[in-house]
Parts: sequence; C-alpha cells; structure tokens
Amino acid sequence: MSILDRTPRVVAVLAALAIASVAAVGCGDDDEDSGGDDTSKVTITATGGEGSQTFEVDPGDLIAGAAEIELVNDSETPVDGQLGYVSGDYTEEEVAEQFSNAVTGRKPVEDWFQGGGGPGTTEPGETGTVTQDLQPGTYYVLPGNDLPEPPLAKFTVADGDGADLPETDGTVTAVDYSFSGDGLTAGSNEVTLQNDGEQWHHFLAAKLKDDATIEQAQEFLQSEGQGGGPPPFEGDVEAGNAVESTVMEGGTSQVVTAEFEPGTYAFFCFIADKQGGPPHVVKGMVSEVEVSE
Repeated sequence: MSILDRTPRVVAVLAALAIASVAAVGCGDDDEDSGGDDTSKVTITATGGEGSQTFEVDPGDLIAGAAEIELVNDSETPVDGQLGYVSGDYTEEEVAEQFSNAVTGRKPVEDWFQGGGGPGTTEPGETGTVTQDLQPGTYYVLPGNDLPEPPLAKFTVADGDGADLPETDGTVTAVDYSFSGDGLTAGSNEVTLQNDGEQWHHFLAAKLKDDATIEQAQEFLQSEGQGGGPPPFEGDVEAGNAVESTVMEGGTSQVVTAEFEPGTYAFFCFIADKQGGPPHVVKGMVSEVEVSE
C-alpha cells in the first residue's frame, strides 16, 4: 500500500484517534528491557473478525508513570490500539459520543476526552508494543476503523509514583504545528515521541526521494496526492519506509521502536484540532528531519 493509497483513509477519519502502524513503530516481539523493572504493563487482546472484534484487557496493577502497553492481535483483521483517556466521571455513552465527534468532525471534541496514545494498528498474529507515561484515570480501547459501542474495553490507572520513561538516544517532538527530530540514526532505534503542543498530534514519517524537497512533500500531502507529479516518497508503507503512531494529547510521550534508513524524512500530522478545522498538514505541519548513517 503506497502513501497515496493510505492518504484518503487518514483524511477521511481525520485521525479517528487511530493510525495504522505497519512496519516500524511499536510492532514486533516484546522488549522486556524497554521499560525497566518498575514499569507497569497492560495487555490488550483482540479477537474476532472484521466488524465483530472484541477486546479483553489484562491491566495488572497500574499506577501513574511509565507502562508497557501490549496489543496482541488474535483477530482476523488489522486492529488499532488507540486509547482514549478520561479523567472524571463520564459514562461510556459520553465517551463513545466524543470519539464519534473526533471521527466525523461534525462537533468539537470536549477537553475531558483526550488522545491516550497506545500501540498503532497491529496485523493479525502480531503484537504491537509501546511504553508511555500513563496518568491517573480511565483509558478506553478505541479501534479507529469502527465507532465503538458500550460496553467498552478499558483499564484504570491509580495515582502513584511509578517508573519514568526509559531514556532514548532519538527524540521526535511535536508542537503546534511542526516537528523536530534529534539523534535519529539508521537501523533500529528506540525513539521518544513527545507532544509539546497544546493540540493532540500523531507522528507520521516517510523517507523522501533523494531529489525530492520538503515543499514537494507538503504540496503532495495537502492535496491528498492530487498536487501533480509523482509521490516524493521512497518505496511504500509496506516496505517499511513510513513510520506511524497513534494520537497523543499535548504534554504526553511514548517510547517506540522505529526502523530508519539514512536520509531525509518528512514528518507530518493529519489530524484536526479538537475544535475542528482542517488537518494539521494544511496548517503546515510537514517538517524535514534528518536520519544519520
């Protein structure tokens, strides 16, 4: 599947709080050392078929702080591991309504409903894993391809003083509305994805062709691939030339495993503000980040 093929799906849901994680971010076997001895762990297991998937959550004993979030896909189709975070007394029906607002863009999303991170889309038979800071409150499993109906799979995080996120050599930081990267190298990287913006964001990246510019990538993405000329990206998503994450609220971070080739990457974000409006790529959220040898 090419970047062009995937773009309409991303735009259609305007980041329905779930973006496919194909080959690079947070997928694969467990990394037992990724979060440290004190890191909490929660396992989400998906079963069933398309349109009939169910989720079970084994939350362990969760306190605020770093937690390893594992998505085991025992279903027949790819599954999004996007989480929605809620702090306060709200019903599952209210949570589902806010998620619907995020998907359709017809109404603003209330501040109490937040993008909670989690593993991205995980293929059947595979396991996706990320390590991220969890806050006290309730996290709901919100697969991005379907609007959820109660009862919703969820887990609760208690107040406490848990582990810190593991340190990484590479960091990609989002603000409103750009990205910056530091310490990214060719090969397998442990990377901190950090949202320092006020809006929610997700992290997508594709390697530019050697003769392509970031301006061409911006034109291509803003026009949904209709801006004229060939795609400025190398290869396709399935070949591992793209990096994609789930949606995180401002002030949150997660650690993922990413596979890079040396060169120039375009990092971009397709979701809209919680108050509505155009996707963030239209606001110029397409940034150039270098990956060294």
